[in-house]
Amino acid sequence: MNQQAEAFLAEAQSLANDVDDFKQVHVSRPHESAHLHVSGRASYTDDIPIVAGTLHAALGTSPKAHAKISR
Repeated sequence: MNQQAEAFLAEAQSLANDVDDFKQVHVSRPHESAHLHVSGRASYTDDIPIVAGTLHAALGTSPKAHAKISR
């Protein structure tokens, strides 16, 4: 094996040993607003009052993809 490959494999092995420090699967982590959601005090976008003068937009899409516009 060449020196470049050996260095790469040594680094990969050391990273594999450190994987347990970064384990993400099957690990319980506290959510920063979990207590607000459970208690009903969390704010959602639907709960934000609409400001007077707010513009709304709606998208209109064609039912025919790649159709030719004739008029």
